[in-house]
Amino acid sequence: MSAFANRHGTGSFRRRHLLVAVDDFTVAAGVEDEMHHFELTVRHDGSVVTAVGGTPVRWPWSPCYDSPNALAALVGLPLTATPADIAAWTDAREQCTHQFDLTTLAISHAARHVAGGANRRDYVTEVPDWNEAPFTARLWRDGDLFLDWTCSRETVLEPEQFRGAPLKQRFFAWCANNLDSDTAEAAQMLRRAVWLSPARKVDLEDMDDATESGLALAICYTSQAERMPIAIRSRNSLRDFSTSAAPLLATFEP
Repeated sequence: MSAFANRHGTGSFRRRHLLVAVDDFTVAAGVEDEMHHFELTVRHDGSVVTAVGGTPVRWPWSPCYDSPNALAALVGLPLTATPADIAAWTDAREQCTHQFDLTTLAISHAARHVAGGANRRDYVTEVPDWNEAPFTARLWRDGDLFLDWTCSRETVLEPEQFRGAPLKQRFFAWCANNLDSDTAEAAQMLRRAVWLSPARKVDLEDMDDATESGLALAICYTSQAERMPIAIRSRNSLRDFSTSAAPLLATFEP
């Protein structure tokens, strides 16, 4: 049995996304949490995506390593694409969820940079371990606390600006109808952390393959029918950030 088992209730789920425009046509991006560490590069011509490439650093299941190849589907996407535009452009279920999220963040960051925005954007999310609602979830943007939610299992309860926001289906639509694009991006990062936080009570290291994980069929690159039976567990890939976010992406050097 893994040393990571039965840790629920002893810390927090933490995650970091870092986006850096290293020049006028390139954004380097990284995401890390205890189960994942991905880094990639998005190139563009000032208007559309021209290339996406990346190599996983830590990944939970063996097919995840090859999943960056699927990101080529985003070549040609306008930098100004909305979540609805992206959903119409390609099927996110054919992608690694985390690398797809990271790529769309990098594309949005490229658009900000082209429009004169800062070259760097840094998100850190934290969801303290919970078994019963209500629970809290927080997001820091560029070092400052930006979102502080109290949540039920289904919706955001507080603050008033987010009251009633669904945490499961229709969240992107709710953001589009209620938030500016910059706040919506942060909210989507925090909602993803809420969605992932219960994984801390799952002992992934005690599993042999993804069929034992409860991962639903055909919701991501690894869970496609042709890959699920060969999705072997990547042993010793968990890391413990339950008490501090400081080590997250510490080795990421755009």
